[in-house]
Amino acid sequence: MHLYLNTPDCHLVEREILNLFKEKYIHRTDIGSEYFEGDVEEMMSDMIKIRKKVIDEFENIKAVGEELSEKEILLKELKKEEKILLLKEKILKTEQKVNEKKTILQSIAEKEELLLHKMHNIKHDDDLFKEWFDKNCVLDCYGRISLQKITKECKMDKSKIKMRMKLMGYKYDRNMSGFGTDENGKYYKGGFQGVSFV
Repeated sequence: MHLYLNTPDCHLVEREILNLFKEKYIHRTDIGSEYFEGDVEEMMSDMIKIRKKVIDEFENIKAVGEELSEKEILLKELKKEEKILLLKEKILKTEQKVNEKKTILQSIAEKEELLLHKMHNIKHDDDLFKEWFDKNCVLDCYGRISLQKITKECKMDKSKIKMRMKLMGYKYDRNMSGFGTDENGKYYKGGFQGVSFV
């Protein structure tokens, strides 16, 4: 009697059959190394069972392999998503830094504009004071003008007048006498020498 079986791994099935047959049946080494004595029907049934067991194991291995492949694909997708998230995070941080720099630059630009405006106002005030000074004052070696009188006449802040007069070369002297008195009869406390009103 002959039995032909298709099997995924014939060497594995043959080894399993030989191991079982050596335990269960009489091994006829006198005839050859792969001869056994026993119930033929039972032997065929055992071979079919071993073949089925090997096929089931192969199917399990194949299923596990497919599951692993699916998990590897999923893992690759997760890694891609993780890379995308990291890239998005980097982009957000870069955008945040760019926005911070824009804010700083805008603040600097606003400060520069304010400074230019102040400088323009100072220049404008300087021009107004110079214009007032040229119309109302004259160089006089013996002349004296009190700061209080200049402030009253040109209607500017005392500290700005002191600064502008200093820039024009006049030194403020706070202890000079002879500046005269104000409308209340009090002596003026300080002023400039070398200049007088027209």
